[in-house]
Amino acid sequence: MANRKYPRVTLRALKYAAFQSHETHCFEATIYLDGKKAGTADDDGNGGMVNIHPQSLRDQLDAYGKTFPDDNSHGITISIDAEIIIRELVNDWLLARDVKRDLAKKVMYTVADDDGLYETKAIPGLAQHVAKGEAHMRNYMRNFKRPPVKILNLLPLEEAVELYRKAAGE
Repeated sequence: MANRKYPRVTLRALKYAAFQSHETHCFEATIYLDGKKAGTADDDGNGGMVNIHPQSLRDQLDAYGKTFPDDNSHGITISIDAEIIIRELVNDWLLARDVKRDLAKKVMYTVADDDGLYETKAIPGLAQHVAKGEAHMRNYMRNFKRPPVKILNLLPLEEAVELYRKAAGE
């Protein structure tokens, strides 16, 4: 999945260890820069820095980060660097994974005049309903108190993740 903020950088072969993630995410991944394998990143999950190898890749990502405006969203000014870029990409990957998992079990949808996101309880055999297409899904949901405007299950994963992110206020 393409990332929304740093289009030149992609993480692949990401391995995440929730049980080992204490103060930060425990992971390892391969970094691609401009579509080419450039190095690796890892974090042991104990709050230290993200390890980026080789050092020249960290330097390139730091320089790339300087092309973006500082982040002032948390009341302090944070300059974008290699560490921020990699951590945000890991967060994006985790969010996409969770949304995909939820979409396999529940119908997630938006309604008119509301920025929120709604979801059903787990529905056995949901994949068969989704496979039958939008008309079938709308018919399936016709008796809902608030009919759906957009059904995330029918959207490409990237678009579903963006709607999820928007509803969460990110």
